[in-house]
Amino acid sequence: MIRNIALPTIKIFFIMMMMKLVVVLANKTFQHH
Repeated sequence: MIRNIALPTIKIFFIMMMMKLVVVLANKTFQHH
């Protein structure tokens, strides 16, 4: 039961972290140019 709740939460958290990482990388790239 805990696993069923934790799995989607981890998936959403992972997607949010990836998006945040992409935004940071994009900002660094734009600052260089």
